Amino acid sequence: MGFLNWLKNYSYLAGWFSPAIALIGMMIRGGGTKDNALDWARMMLYIAYLTSLAAVFTPVLDDSSRIFAGCGLAVLTIYFMVQSDHDATVHREAQRKAIGIISPQQ
Repeated sequence: MGFLNWLKNYSYLAGWFSPAIALIGMMIRGGGTKDNALDWARMMLYIAYLTSLAAVFTPVLDDSSRIFAGCGLAVLTIYFMVQSDHDATVHREAQRKAIGIISPQQ
């Protein structure tokens, strides 16, 4: 039961491992090939998002740090939502152009 209590008390540590795991995965995926180039600016925003998420759920941090991390988390969430919509629009337009459908915006 000792291990389960420890795991319950320190479950937030998994949140702190997620940015490191994500960064390692991005580096492996990038692999130095030119065809598989990563958008490092966006990837660093993902790392900041995961770090902010971990900070929000870490009880040993003081409240002002957690509030600051929560504000960053909210801003990054809105950014990713807007960026996702923009990416979907660009993808949809590319598909329409590929099959010869005129864009409704023209």
